[in-house]
Amino acid sequence: MVRRSFLGLVVLIFCLPVFAKENYQRTEPIHITREGQRWAERTLSRLSLEEKIGQLFMLRAPTEFFNIANPQYAALRDRVRQFMSERCCSPYR
Repeated sequence: MVRRSFLGLVVLIFCLPVFAKENYQRTEPIHITREGQRWAERTLSRLSLEEKIGQLFMLRAPTEFFNIANPQYAALRDRVRQFMSERCCSPYR
């Protein structure tokens, strides 16, 4: 009896995301204006081949908050700049 109840509970837990899918995973089409399209094309044409390839990758970097004046922040920023272009890592454009 206990085994049957446990099995039923496990099946129920695994089936719940199927029902939630209808309510919470709706995707809507992306609407882009002509100006947005022109900006994307202009920006893409300005990127070098290396920068275009770099756009294909996303790095995960578990970090903690660093103040801009913090020496650890400066060291991290310099390491990122060493491997990526200025355009990618500068918050000020």
